Amino acid sequence: MFSILQPLQRMVQAQPARAFSSLLSRAPFLSPMRNPLGALPTTAAGPFRLAGPVQLQQTRFVTYGQEYQPSVLKRKRKFGFLKRLRTIGGRNCLARRMLKGRKKLSW
Repeated sequence: MFSILQPLQRMVQAQPARAFSSLLSRAPFLSPMRNPLGALPTTAAGPFRLAGPVQLQQTRFVTYGQEYQPSVLKRKRKFGFLKRLRTIGGRNCLARRMLKGRKKLSW
């Protein structure tokens, strides 16, 4: 009896161990060599394909520090004096800063 898992099990057993995660891709459906009839191309690498030249460098870490793009309007709407007056917590914040003697109560 034919099982749906048999082709998947054969594919998992036939996969070689990968040294770099970005050199080979497990997505044959993204391959430009795919047959329009749905059959996967048969290559020496099996279900894998070599990545493009941009992906040849392994990228494991994400660069941080690009999230903050300053905008005066957004800052005033979020942390401004009028925003602080609208909520109970904001009014408490202003009161604490007044009691402490802050020259600048909010943005």
